[in-house]
Amino acid sequence: MIHPDTCLRLVDDHVGHGVFATRVIPRGTVVWLHDELDQILHPERVTRLPEPLRQQVERYAYVNADGHRVLCWDHARYMNHSCEPSTTSVGTLMEIARRDIQPGEELTCEYGLAHVTEAFECRCGAPSCRGTLQPTNLPAVWQRWDREMAEAFAWSLTVPQPVLAAARTTGPGAWIVQAILERRSVALPSWSEGVPGET
Repeated sequence: MIHPDTCLRLVDDHVGHGVFATRVIPRGTVVWLHDELDQILHPERVTRLPEPLRQQVERYAYVNADGHRVLCWDHARYMNHSCEPSTTSVGTLMEIARRDIQPGEELTCEYGLAHVTEAFECRCGAPSCRGTLQPTNLPAVWQRWDREMAEAFAWSLTVPQPVLAAARTTGPGAWIVQAILERRSVALPSWSEGVPGET
């Protein structure tokens, strides 16, 4: 579920659409949460889809650690990659604002390059843009992701969390959601031990 203070807008003809803030979204706010309406598509099902549907899944779904495609039901599927994203991931469970996101600003995430299936050209425009993004071996980035995840989680304990009303109360990652709701600090698992909050 995407944060309610967002809307879908055209970025440009190459990038397509993106998700933009309609009000200030404070640092630490959960801006997206994997919920029960998101579809988990097994690879065999994707290969059996008619070509037009398969193209949509390949464009808008992300690949989780189990190798399944996850297709968000709302406009969260339009969140674009940035090499300097406004959000950070807690596994494939949620995205948390890593800084205040201003009205009219695009919400961006760093695509989990361990789960990208093929290289693509990045046009995020960030000063540190890597140009071409390729599938990345997780150990190459896990320490940075662990640090960013811990910082975002700490901030998540300090601000209101409207998206968490849609959270699952059981299953993978539910203990992380519960800790945020209770404003309780917990040690998150390392990306080196698998993807935290995997669906």
